[in-house]
Amino acid sequence: MITEKYQRALIHNNTDNNSYSSWELVQHGTSQGSNLCPLFFLLIINDLPTVTSKNAKFVLHADDICIIITSPSSVEFSTKVNILIADINERFRSNLFSSNFDITRFLQF
Repeated sequence: MITEKYQRALIHNNTDNNSYSSWELVQHGTSQGSNLCPLFFLLIINDLPTVTSKNAKFVLHADDICIIITSPSSVEFSTKVNILIADINERFRSNLFSSNFDITRFLQF
């Protein structure tokens, strides 16, 4: 557990004049590189299939998650996807995690 830890970000500029953000108190999390980080990640990720919608199949590998949802109807498919995303977001939020949809890929066929 982190106590009295502060962090700031290095802001790279196109010139050699890099700058830093102000120091902020870290309120949640573990130090980067901590032995606890992988354990916490696995505790949250490994039970996702049991705490989310039953309409999906999960394939977990290292830090990747593939979710397979099938449906004969595009409306039903969309509903299942939205329910699943809400379930995952709630699970992450309740554990002070966040979802990164910038690296999320969606494939429908």
